[in-house]
Amino acid sequence: MSFTWTEPGEWWLPLHPGAPASGILSCDSRTGLKLNDVAGGWLANLGAAVPTAPEIIIGQSNSAALYTCVGNYYINVKHAAAAGGALVVTANIDVQTVIKKQHFNAPDAVTF
Repeated sequence: MSFTWTEPGEWWLPLHPGAPASGILSCDSRTGLKLNDVAGGWLANLGAAVPTAPEIIIGQSNSAALYTCVGNYYINVKHAAAAGGALVVTANIDVQTVIKKQHFNAPDAVTF
């Protein structure tokens, strides 16, 4: 039996809550947890090389659910020019663990 779900929303880094990025948290029984089509916010500062992904990404879905994404890895990062020449950075991120209903600001703060 396979299943999928998605939660579009705003995602930010614990130390930079004022720079949210839009994106879609998804779970697929075959491919796992992903944060897809992440754009804007804290991604704007990424250079051309693929850096280490933030260990913690927190967010709120459009349905107001709170999420903490722990153990993240960039799948890909794309740089493209938008209208007017502005640089737009987008990313797809593999997520190891998602905790719903609570924000944690550091990996050692995560409790179940």
